[in-house]
Amino acid sequence: MAAAAKATQAQASNAAWLRFAPLVLVIAAYVFVTVQYLDFVPLWDGAVYYDGARRAIDAVLSTGSLFAAEVHGHVSFAWMLLLSLPTLVAPDDHMVFNAWVIVLAVAAVLGFHRLLETFAGDRAGPWELAPWTAAFAFHPVVTGNWLNPNLDSGLMLFLVFHVLGWVKGRHVLAMLAGLGLVFTKETGLLLYPIAPVAAWIAFPVRRAEWRTAMSLLALLVPAMAFVLYAVAKIWHAGLPLTWQGLGYWQGVGMLETLLRPLNVLHFDAMTAAQLVHAFVLNGQWLFTLMVGTVLVRYWRRPQKDGAGRRAIILLLVVAFASLYAVTRFCPHDNTRYVLPFTWSFVLLGAVTVLLAVDRRMLRTSLAIAAMTLSIAGSFRTIDPVSIRLFGSFDVGEHRMLRMTSIARGCCGYGRDQLVYNLQFANFHYLQNPLFASIRPTAQTVVVQAWDTHWAIQMPLTREEFRRTMSGGDTVTPRYTYLAEFEKLYAGTGEVIYIEYPNADNRRQLERLGQLFRHRWRFTVRRGGYALDAWRFWDRRE
Repeated sequence: MAAAAKATQAQASNAAWLRFAPLVLVIAAYVFVTVQYLDFVPLWDGAVYYDGARRAIDAVLSTGSLFAAEVHGHVSFAWMLLLSLPTLVAPDDHMVFNAWVIVLAVAAVLGFHRLLETFAGDRAGPWELAPWTAAFAFHPVVTGNWLNPNLDSGLMLFLVFHVLGWVKGRHVLAMLAGLGLVFTKETGLLLYPIAPVAAWIAFPVRRAEWRTAMSLLALLVPAMAFVLYAVAKIWHAGLPLTWQGLGYWQGVGMLETLLRPLNVLHFDAMTAAQLVHAFVLNGQWLFTLMVGTVLVRYWRRPQKDGAGRRAIILLLVVAFASLYAVTRFCPHDNTRYVLPFTWSFVLLGAVTVLLAVDRRMLRTSLAIAAMTLSIAGSFRTIDPVSIRLFGSFDVGEHRMLRMTSIARGCCGYGRDQLVYNLQFANFHYLQNPLFASIRPTAQTVVVQAWDTHWAIQMPLTREEFRRTMSGGDTVTPRYTYLAEFEKLYAGTGEVIYIEYPNADNRRQLERLGQLFRHRWRFTVRRGGYALDAWRFWDRRE
């Protein structure tokens, strides 16, 4: 009997390992890839959010106000405080911060996989589900924006668990995730009702649950908390309720901002860009075609599985209501804005294929194709459709998309817009050998194009001249752009010009050539990527 019991226990253990092994392999692969970027120092908006995160807890403790944790006036204290937890053990270590972000990304992957398991039921085993989970984990826009901190990754994480909470009837989870949504970014207030509404539509037999105390708490607590927050912020602290940038960038007043969610006809160049990001960017059009084709095939079936039909209805509501929400406010054409849609669209595609395609071999082939598309797109710009649609620019031997070409927004060919896969990280990694070759001092003047002049310049470690946001022994050159240079540094006899490839540098180089008699061009290279710089000296009288 004892031997039989041990054999049964061993079989159960093996079965558990076989169940979780595929997911463990996906997570291990994701961690293996992302730890290669532990020494990455954020760029552009990512640098702003990282700086806010590392100060958030101290700011709240010193002022006694949650508003002190927010960045640029965004309703963001929940996400910023969550991001700031590593500062409790390593206040100025960006590698520890990056490791914590990997943990949060893995949490999103686990939530996605749990939903996928729930909707797939007995129709697919763990090895068939794993490629779909990998397709989400390695989705180019997802991986890129986990690396460069922002608020929209927080919206995605909280929305995953908000949906999971309502689908599984875990009301405490739903309530906590709902609080995270409404206190991560203004868009979260629009995303917060989506999960309960979708569950109410898709699961009519469970509507009686809404009358329970826990359901009501999960539904009402986030909304009531936001009302209290708004009163405290406006009347007690005397602060604007939300970020004011939409008025600055698009001339939109407060009334129009408040009414924008109700305007179903709102459509402008930024909206068009976001739709392209959602359905076309970097091979996403192939996934869109697959989802559309399989969805039509499923809906034409004379008999549809009841549970499957409800799952697809829920995901359709979540995906497209999220897309509507995130396209109401688009001050820029940043790819991160569509993250709350992206994860749900991948999940919709996975569930639709699992339910609509009967042949296991074909289902597996489609899952592997989706995974391959995500992984390939995370490391290279390979999609000819996107290259034709956006145009491209060279970064050494590789190319990236001219992400601003559709909406004609700010920032040259793109700054934060370039965070559509992991290639953007080379804007950090190329600067380190460049500055090591220059060995600048605090008096060195470093000029760049105005379109590239936003939160890319950092103090440098004094010994290795690496970009850093930590304290310690650093040196900060005199970073500037051409117009400012001519006003403030008119007598400078020597300058360095960094020819960042995400802008047209011809006018600046021509002007500096008029100001100086001599110039010398030098290039640093890394993994096929390259960054050019110029030394100008001997100023003309």
